[in-house]
Amino acid sequence: MFPHLMARLSIARPGPGRPRTRPERVRADKAYSSRAIRRHLRERRIIAVIPEPSDQQGHRKRRGSRGGRPPAFDPVDYRNRNVVECGFCHVKQWRGLATRYDKLALTFRGGAVLKAIVTWLRALGDTPYVTPGTPEPPAAGTGAVRRLVGVLVPSTTYYYPRVVDGIERVLRDAGHGVVLACSQYDLGVERDELRAMLASGVSGLLLVPNLHLLEDPQAHLDRLRELPVPYVLAERVPPAPDPDDPTSYVATDHVGGVHLALRHLHRLGHRRIGLLGRERTGTSEIIAAGFDRAAARLGIDVVEGAVARREVWDTAGIAAYAAHCADAGVSAVFCHGDRDAAALVVEARRQGVSVPGDLAVVAYDDEVAEVGDLPLTAVSPPKTEVGALAAQLLLSQLGGTGAAPLTHRTQILPRLVVRASCGAAGRPAAPRASEHVTIDRQGVL
Repeated sequence: MFPHLMARLSIARPGPGRPRTRPERVRADKAYSSRAIRRHLRERRIIAVIPEPSDQQGHRKRRGSRGGRPPAFDPVDYRNRNVVECGFCHVKQWRGLATRYDKLALTFRGGAVLKAIVTWLRALGDTPYVTPGTPEPPAAGTGAVRRLVGVLVPSTTYYYPRVVDGIERVLRDAGHGVVLACSQYDLGVERDELRAMLASGVSGLLLVPNLHLLEDPQAHLDRLRELPVPYVLAERVPPAPDPDDPTSYVATDHVGGVHLALRHLHRLGHRRIGLLGRERTGTSEIIAAGFDRAAARLGIDVVEGAVARREVWDTAGIAAYAAHCADAGVSAVFCHGDRDAAALVVEARRQGVSVPGDLAVVAYDDEVAEVGDLPLTAVSPPKTEVGALAAQLLLSQLGGTGAAPLTHRTQILPRLVVRASCGAAGRPAAPRASEHVTIDRQGVL
């Protein structure tokens, strides 16, 4: 795919002449450190700014002199790769591009081009998409300071693009820049990216650490207090903090979101509800604990085998789970993840189970829940709001008077978006005044 991408590269010149087809350098992460890619760049005299993975380093060293010299790498130039990550986050605000459900490459490319056009129009300010009165960056000599803020997220393809979008909006309005890095759910990459951002001179940090991969996550968060700059956690909560823990965070109230979903199903008359859950994700343990608490609180009948969790669900596993639910009389399933929920709907129908007639399905995340022939009822975390509020907290710390900043511990309740998969899209949900319920398209509250 990489040679095909490079072959389509065409950048118009500001003056006369043919478009440029050969960039000066290519910045990419470790996944692109292959012999074929490096050879392709050498042949075209393009500088490769690509780090060498540890396994390739070890293989080269084990071969001794036959392993050759290590590839050239400029760590300072590599820090500019955050521009690419920011670009991915902007593009994947369009869910059709994020999910890649288009069957034709031409259709997908058309969506990417259209997104690029809209992005440029907004940046140029020639359309009403630009909010009137947006402040300009601080001008030189005015005394205003344009800071850089480091943002570290585990993924730029799922869930977190909208968190980053909320962060960027607040920081852009304040006239500050963003250095975006992705840990790819790898503790080593997370550590290296954090060091790189600090070395680049960021004034503050917004962090989403991979706590679920650590043996002692609280000890890791305690060590973060030694950072030389202020920081705020986003979508992460200290698991066992001291009462006077000074860590500020903004996160989704995932336990409350699970309660919203199960209470909704309970009001629809479901008493035997299952959980199709995940393991070893950033929120899997919180979701599972929330399900247990909500089931006990609502008096839900949780039969043996109806609560099932795996690190990865394959087609065979979901098919077996759907068959078990049918045999056990489970009338509703709460799924941690839109894609697993969509796969469950497919397998249930394949086995002759009607959705939502025989089995109601509610998903968690609301990333791609509305895509498909049966839109999924889903708990929708306030991702953009979490990012925006976390950025506001960090700005308040950066603009402080020198006194110790106040500690903020904020959790935001998600919304429940009611669609067709639970069987209640066409009728009122009758929520309590304190609950957040939205009925999508079929009837909007």
